[in-house]
Amino acid sequence: MTCDVIKDLLPLYAEGLASEASGKLVEEHLDTCPGCQAALEELKREMSGDKPVALPMKKISRNIKMQRLRAALLALFLVLAFATAAFSAFTTPRYVPYTEDLFSIREIMVADLLSGEMNEETIDMLARAGILGVAAETLMASGNDSLIKEMLRPGRHSGGETTLPDTLLEVTFAPGYGASLSYTGVPDGEDGSIQSFDLQIYSYPFARTDHQGQAKLYTAVEKGKKAAVYYLEPDRMDRLVHGPDPIPHGGRMTLPRLALAYYVMLALALAVLIAIPLFFLRKKEKPRRVLILLLGLPLSWAAGHLLIRGFTNVSWEMWRDMGYILSAAVFLFAAWVVYWLGKPDKRIN
Repeated sequence: MTCDVIKDLLPLYAEGLASEASGKLVEEHLDTCPGCQAALEELKREMSGDKPVALPMKKISRNIKMQRLRAALLALFLVLAFATAAFSAFTTPRYVPYTEDLFSIREIMVADLLSGEMNEETIDMLARAGILGVAAETLMASGNDSLIKEMLRPGRHSGGETTLPDTLLEVTFAPGYGASLSYTGVPDGEDGSIQSFDLQIYSYPFARTDHQGQAKLYTAVEKGKKAAVYYLEPDRMDRLVHGPDPIPHGGRMTLPRLALAYYVMLALALAVLIAIPLFFLRKKEKPRRVLILLLGLPLSWAAGHLLIRGFTNVSWEMWRDMGYILSAAVFLFAAWVVYWLGKPDKRIN
C-alpha cells in the first residue's frame, strides 16, 4: 500500500469513518512508515486546535445542503410563476356573445323618482347612478323624504350648482354574469345631443359571478341629451342596442390594446443588447456574471408574457394583464438569480 493512498485515507481514519478493513490497512502501514505517522499526528493536532479543519466530508455535506436549498428556492419561484399564470387564466373574463334575452335597457325619468316615495330602492338607484353625494344608508336613516328631496333640488346637487339629469339608464342583465357600462363621450361630428355608452357582459371560465352581487347597472344621462348604448364583443363590430344611431352612415369597432406587443419587443431588443457584450466578455468572471443576471430581466418579462398571454399580443384588459405579467416575471427572475448564483463558475462557451 503506497503512502499516497494511505494519506488519502488518513482523514477518514482520524475521524473514525474508515471501514474496519481500511483501518487495519492504515494501521499496518503506519507501523512501518514514519512519514505517514507524522502526517497523522499533524492531522490530529489540526483537528484538536482552535481552528477546526474543514475536512472533505464536512465540505461535501455543506455543499449538499446548499444545493438542496437552491433547488427548493428554484422550485418555489417556478411554482409561483406558474400559479400566477393559472390564476390569471381562471380569472380572465370571457365576454358573452350578444343575444336578445341577455339583457334589457330602459330609461327612467328622474322627476318620476322624486315625485314618489323615497324608499330604499329609489335612493339606492340614485346613489348607484352617481346622483347622490351622500351615502344611501345615511339618507335612509334620516327617514325624512322632504330632507332627501331638498338635497336633490337643482342647485344643491353634491353641494354645487350641477343640474340634475332628466333620465337614468338602467341595464338589467342575466343573473350569474358580470357587466360593465362605461361612458365614451359624444361622437365626433355630432351636434352634442347624443351620449355614447359601452356595455360589456362577461363570465369566468369556471364560475359565473354577479357584478358586485347585483344584476342591474345604473348611470345618469346628461340633461337634454339622448343615450346611445353599444354592445361590445371582441373581434366584432360594435352593436347599437339602445337609442339613436350616432353614426347613421357607418359603424364602429372597438379595438383591443396593443401596448403589450411593444413591451415584448422592447424586452427582446434589450436582451440582444445585453447578449452582445456578454459574448465578448464571456472570459471575464465578474462582468460575465453581472451581464448574465441583467440578461434575466428582459428574458423574464418575455417568459412572463408567454405564460400569461401566450403568443397573443393584444389585450382587452391591458392593465390587468400587465399586472399578472409583472408578477410572473418577478418570480421567474428570482428563479433565474437563484440558478445562476448557485451555478459553478465556468467559462461560457
